[in-house]
Amino acid sequence: MRMVAADARAAVVPRLLAAGVLTPADVVDRGVVVADASRANQVFLVHVGGPDGAGAAVKTLPAGAPDRLAAELRVHALAADRPGLRAALPRLLADDRSEGWLALELIAPGATLAAAHRDALGYPLELAHAAGRALRAVHRATDDLAPAGAAQLPWALWALEPAGPAAFAWEEPALRAVLDGIAEPERYRAALAAARLAWRPGCLMHGDLKWDNCLVARPARDAAPELRIIDWEAAGVGDPAWDLGGLVQEYLGYAALMVLDAGGARGSRALYGAIDPVADAVRALLGAYGAGGRLVERSMRFAGARLVQTSLEHASRDAAGARAAADTLLRLALLLLESPGAAMERLGLAEAV
Repeated sequence: MRMVAADARAAVVPRLLAAGVLTPADVVDRGVVVADASRANQVFLVHVGGPDGAGAAVKTLPAGAPDRLAAELRVHALAADRPGLRAALPRLLADDRSEGWLALELIAPGATLAAAHRDALGYPLELAHAAGRALRAVHRATDDLAPAGAAQLPWALWALEPAGPAAFAWEEPALRAVLDGIAEPERYRAALAAARLAWRPGCLMHGDLKWDNCLVARPARDAAPELRIIDWEAAGVGDPAWDLGGLVQEYLGYAALMVLDAGGARGSRALYGAIDPVADAVRALLGAYGAGGRLVERSMRFAGARLVQTSLEHASRDAAGARAAADTLLRLALLLLESPGAAMERLGLAEAV
């Protein structure tokens, strides 16, 4: 049984002391600050010597999720003799499978890529370059891995099928309302079926790559930013284009929601106009990765599938405008799924990548 938040917070420092991550001197002489950064999982940031000090990030997974912790620990074990992969991860400091937690190096300043974009009020190319470099390092360091057994495709590729890997979505009322309300569902189903046929496993795949799972670090003052990728619970051997598509859909979806009025224009011209502001950043991301040709096209298709997933995540929130946001993302998703080449042309990718 996992502890409630207050008890879990109180247990963090003793756990790290027992694991040798903290010393008594850290606690007594320098002082320790524990901050709650929980989202989907319970996460505490432990700072030594003040709120900006170095320390550890302690993540506890929900009860009944040993496979998710095991997947994450396998990635860290794999990184032990693969420098490219190791450089893209926070260092693993300690773990306890029986209690379902792990402790990672605390990345200072520790801002997520999502927070960095919000703070920048735009789409800095240096962040896009950092994302492309980090993901390229992960994929190139693991391109000798082979899938074990039949390929396990992400559930989002089945999102509109009432039976199968995404059946849970049809059981949740908020999501069922969105799925039932999709106009021309057969078009989505055909487009997602085409995306499934395009699947090409070839390296370690994060599986749920998004801005919130990327931490921005600057090794030295005025140095170029570097990324550390976290939350490897869905990792496995898969298609590198799925991870690329995850980052591409963050740019496109974010821009669409920022620029389009939720009740405004619905045509493809308006949607393409909404994503124009991120074109340079998307090109920078794919250029830094070294992506070209069919990999970019698959990334566009998979960005569409990830937008379907993101639309359902929006719809699951009990917030004003959540349904309208989901509808906007679904419209953009269909454009990418059905016409990846048109999206590439609009973003200037045919010439630049």
